[in-house]
Amino acid sequence: MDKNLTELLDEKRRASEERGEDFQHQREQWLDRLNALYKEIEGWLYPAREKGHLSITYRKIPLMEDLLGRYEAPVMRIQFYNGRFIDLTPAGLHVIGARGRVDIDFGDRDVAIVGNMEDEGWTFAERKGRHYERFPFNQESFEALLSDFVEKF
Repeated sequence: MDKNLTELLDEKRRASEERGEDFQHQREQWLDRLNALYKEIEGWLYPAREKGHLSITYRKIPLMEDLLGRYEAPVMRIQFYNGRFIDLTPAGLHVIGARGRVDIDFGDRDVAIVGNMEDEGWTFAERKGRHYERFPFNQESFEALLSDFVEKF
């Protein structure tokens, strides 16, 4: 062994701390992307919100990711006039097949907003059997999802 235990631990700790700073930056970028996503959705829902058909609130939840550590992330709640609601809950940045995922609780549908691997954009993904079907993340698609939910009131 070329290094004694203390030297090896010193080296490993320095490397870990250096990576930790990078992961902290990734975590901050991820939280910024979440906040931008929620602001975009708020803009889409502004007319319905102004008429009192729905309200939007936020709360924080704890998340733990191997690479990002423990942190708190915002959950967006869209609550309708009758008390029914939909939560948009972040699952994490490091997920299989995407750069971040936000689960949408529709009850009977398994839908998520997933970060594109090639850019900073988003896509919807809905579980269909064993596979996920992706479709564009835009106001029209989001309103169609909400309309389907509202039809079941």
